[in-house]
Amino acid sequence: MKDKIKKLFKHKEEDVEPILRSKELKKYGLLSKLGRKDLRLLRNLLIKRNFRAGEVLFKLGFPHSVLYFIAEGEILIYLEQGECEIELAHLETHDFFGEVGLFVETTRSACARAEVDTIVLAMTKRDFNAYINQNGKAGEKLLTKISTNLCNSLIATNDRLKKMSEAAGK
Repeated sequence: MKDKIKKLFKHKEEDVEPILRSKELKKYGLLSKLGRKDLRLLRNLLIKRNFRAGEVLFKLGFPHSVLYFIAEGEILIYLEQGECEIELAHLETHDFFGEVGLFVETTRSACARAEVDTIVLAMTKRDFNAYINQNGKAGEKLLTKISTNLCNSLIATNDRLKKMSEAAGK
């Protein structure tokens, strides 16, 4: 009888909003190695946010405590240099960003703007840490993926700086 009652109150995958279904969440590189149970637990921590084309998510210097997953749309990460913008990254559906703030107490080092109408799923640093602490193996998988992503980003940045330095020296 107890099991029947549990099943009545258990969310079925088809009852969940499409962008939050396990199958959809697995499309994010960061979440691809997580199992269904781990994804269900994580799904409960995600906050859906809608941004219109041209709307700014955050500016340089804003608090840095949210990880974003792009459910639909495009985000431009950029720096403002006077009246000019320097594009740092152009992100699309199933990309994620904002992971640095999960590990260090700092402010945003760039700006982010929706290039088209965009839906993001946001997770706060507090919820991320709680998830990691309560879900050891899944947490380890997430931390490994984020570490790999940050290392690859650092390597790419170093390569760009080297090329810029070589071009300036010519």
